Amino acid sequence: MNLARSRAAFVMIAPVFSEREPLSAAKDRLARQREAIRPIVSAGDIWDASLCRQGVINFPEKSVGTEEMTARPPRQRDTFRHGNLPEALLDAALVRLEADGVESISLRELASDAGVNHRAVYRHFPDKLSLLARVAERGWQQLAQRLKKSAARKAPGEPALVAASVEFFLFARDHANLFHLMGGARINTEGGFPDLEAAIIDALQVFAVGFAGTGMAPDIVIERTAIFVAALQGVVTQILHRRLHVAPAKAKSFVTDICRMLIKGIR
Repeated sequence: MNLARSRAAFVMIAPVFSEREPLSAAKDRLARQREAIRPIVSAGDIWDASLCRQGVINFPEKSVGTEEMTARPPRQRDTFRHGNLPEALLDAALVRLEADGVESISLRELASDAGVNHRAVYRHFPDKLSLLARVAERGWQQLAQRLKKSAARKAPGEPALVAASVEFFLFARDHANLFHLMGGARINTEGGFPDLEAAIIDALQVFAVGFAGTGMAPDIVIERTAIFVAALQGVVTQILHRRLHVAPAKAKSFVTDICRMLIKGIR
């Protein structure tokens, strides 16, 4: 039995090593045979392809069977993972507003600017009006800060009132499109944006305090403030639209003189 097995083994090996074939030639032929029966897909190929797909390595594309296993492009994230998305959207909206006006703002374009799926935008702003309300609110908050700083540098009463009025003009000149949104058609007609109304009142309160400092009767301060701000906004808007032709170098002094005349007439 052992002899039979030995003969069978000899028969299998004999074609590889024959007396007629040199040893080096036999080795070459054996290597070619092993290459011919090598698996089409090796474990190494599968491992490399897996790492490529995960982005761990970046090997050249490999042919695996009849298909190519290449790294897939990363999916676009549906969520914003780099900070506060509402604030990022407001920043993007302000950039578009300042550059091209309110007509250039769309929720889909802002989603693209922020690098998120448009569905993520609607979670924070259900429509364009709600977004514009937040943009206007931020504008009034910025204006209020500037008005308060300017008024605080002057004595109470008319000096503080004039300083705040000039700052009102400078803000409008620096942010014309934002100013037009803030002072244009009323956004909060349905009362759905109380934070916007609060920001407006906070800014206009600076003028009310200014009139109160002039010694005006308290019961007419609010009325006079409303008249003054309406007149001031009209003058500033006409300058921005260039219906009042005022040289840029003289605009600040022009607004100062107008404000003094308005205060004198209202008092």
